[in-house]
Amino acid sequence: MREMVESLYKSSFLSEKKVLIIDEVHELSPKAKSELLKPLENENLKDKVLYIACTTEFSALPNMFVERFLDFRVSPINEKESLDLIDSICEKEKLYIEKSLKALLIEKGEGIPRRLLTGLAKIREVKTEEEASYLLNINAIEEDADILDLFKLILNKASWNSIKKCLSDLLKTKKPDTIRIGLMNILSGRIMSNYFSITNEGQNSIYMYNILRNSSGFPEKANLISAILHIS
Repeated sequence: MREMVESLYKSSFLSEKKVLIIDEVHELSPKAKSELLKPLENENLKDKVLYIACTTEFSALPNMFVERFLDFRVSPINEKESLDLIDSICEKEKLYIEKSLKALLIEKGEGIPRRLLTGLAKIREVKTEEEASYLLNINAIEEDADILDLFKLILNKASWNSIKKCLSDLLKTKKPDTIRIGLMNILSGRIMSNYFSITNEGQNSIYMYNILRNSSGFPEKANLISAILHIS
C-alpha cells in the first residue's frame, strides 16, 4: 500500500489524471486504510486522482474512511434486466442460447452482471441443462480466483513452500476466515456436483471439507494454517 500511495504523488506521462480502484476495500488492513487517508485528504491531489473503492461489506468500513467518499450503492439486477443483458450480448456476438439455458443462467447469475457474462461464455457451446448447470456452478467458484489458486496447490500436493507463499499473499488482503470459507465453498461445489462420486478423490474432498469446517473460531489465522497443514 505504501508504494501505491507514493506513486499517486508522482506525475504521469500518459495522463494528467490518475484513477485508483480498490476492490474489496473492506479487506485492507487497518494500517493500509490509515495510509490511504493521507492522499484522500491531500488538497493537491483532489483534482489529479479519482479514488474508487468497492466493497460488499459496507458496515465493515470505519466512518472516518467512508466519509471521504461519495456513496453509490448498487443492487442485483432483476430477471428482466438479466434477460435483456443476455439477449443483448447474444445479438452482438451472434449466439443462440436455448431459452431453458438462459433461464438457468439467470437463476445461477443471481442478478450479478459479471457472473451472467462469465457464465454465458462458459455455456455458449453447451446443449444440455445438466452440463450447463455443472459449468455455472464452477463459474461461481472461479470468481474468487486467488483462493482457487491456493486450492489447486493443496489438491495437487504442491510443496509446503509453494502453499505457504500463496497463503501468505492471500493473508495480506483477506481475513483468515474468508480464505477458510472460500476453500469450503470450492469443496462444497465439487461435492454437490452431478459428477461427484465416492471414490478416493471424493472421500478426500469430504475429509478436507470437515477439517476446514472444524477449524473455525479464535485464533482464526492459527486455525487456518493448522487446517491447511492437515489437508495438504
